[in-house]
Amino acid sequence: MEIEVLDKVLNEILEEQKNYNKAVQEQNSKLDDLTKKVQAFEQQIGQLTVTAPPIDMTPIINILTTAIREISRILNNQPKNVIRQVRLILFPESNPDRYYRIVFGRLIPCAIFISGVFLLIPLGEQYVSSRTQLQQRRYYFEVYRDAWERLDSTSGKSERLKMKQVLQKAVNDHQGDE
Repeated sequence: MEIEVLDKVLNEILEEQKNYNKAVQEQNSKLDDLTKKVQAFEQQIGQLTVTAPPIDMTPIINILTTAIREISRILNNQPKNVIRQVRLILFPESNPDRYYRIVFGRLIPCAIFISGVFLLIPLGEQYVSSRTQLQQRRYYFEVYRDAWERLDSTSGKSERLKMKQVLQKAVNDHQGDE
């Protein structure tokens, strides 16, 4: 029984395979027909040439020229307004980039340099005056110290003790001021 069933199933598969092969052959033939038609259509399209008639622009040009003439005539016949202008122009209207280069490239840096010099002069004067005051203080300090040392070397023990007390009082007063 199994052989009969197998024979039946195999026959059915064989028939389906034959049907499938027929369908594939039909599709291939239809595909070949379609490719032939497409190739023929492409040949027909390639052989077609379309030529457009030349465009006649003379009526449009005539209309435009008459309109332009009419507009220019209207504009020429209108009264002209005279406008007086008073302007302050830093840079001339012709070739302004050259003048920009002169002003921003040379004049402004020079002005900044000169103003910097004028600002540094008072600082230099202040430095010189503070320096001279410091030298004067050193000079007076040296004079006072020399006088103090001479006085210290020529005085006795009681005078030295009084000088030391006066010096200590002066130092304390000075520290209290600060």
